[in-house]
Amino acid sequence: PPTQQQQQQQQQHQQAPSSADGGAGEESAETLVERLRVLSRSVKDLPIGFWQSLLIVCVLYLARFSESFMTIRARSVGMGVSELPLLLIVDQLMQSTLTYPMGALADIFGRKYLLLFGFSFLIAANVIFMTSTSTIGIISGYFLVGLHMSMTQCNLKALVSTTIPTHMRGSAFSIVGLATGSCLFLGNIMAGQLMDVTTAHGLGHIGAFMWGLVATCLATFALIFLTFCDETLLKSKDETNLKADPANT
Repeated sequence: PPTQQQQQQQQQHQQAPSSADGGAGEESAETLVERLRVLSRSVKDLPIGFWQSLLIVCVLYLARFSESFMTIRARSVGMGVSELPLLLIVDQLMQSTLTYPMGALADIFGRKYLLLFGFSFLIAANVIFMTSTSTIGIISGYFLVGLHMSMTQCNLKALVSTTIPTHMRGSAFSIVGLATGSCLFLGNIMAGQLMDVTTAHGLGHIGAFMWGLVATCLATFALIFLTFCDETLLKSKDETNLKADPANT
């Protein structure tokens, strides 16, 4: 039979792996915490232009509620169930045929101007959905929504991507996805609640488009203020620096 000394040695050998595993676990936990700290510092170091572009995108995504609300509005003006797929065809046809040409125009004239026109088309679409009581009006609204999507979808991503440092693209795009998804969720809730309110008060199924109109106007204001005004300020600063430079006098 094993002696008392041998039993103690066996117990020490059995306890050694568990202590080693505990040390490795603590080390991995410390490494994870340190990586999270580095990531948080890197997120804070993202340029102000990224956060400005993200704000514009998020406000616009509040207005991009589900197509189901447009379908409800189409049914309320008398469109048949068999005619509803035609609306989706109009929307998707516009996006599939015009997205590439609009991207090329953005490269020529600047994406900010294309975005401004795209926001204007969404404002017009919301007004049409609110006021129109005919099938032609609803189809026109879908046409403008498709035109808006073809002018803004890719250009919004390009607007954000140009402000992201190369070493932070993964983290930055994950922030963009989280923020835009949250805004879509909130925008759909608000659209549904307002549509119920306007319907209950006898105004029809227009509450979602009232919300879309307000959100798109806010996004347009943010685009004008945060991009065009910044460019004007930068130009004025450059001119001031040139005048103050003694080498140019």
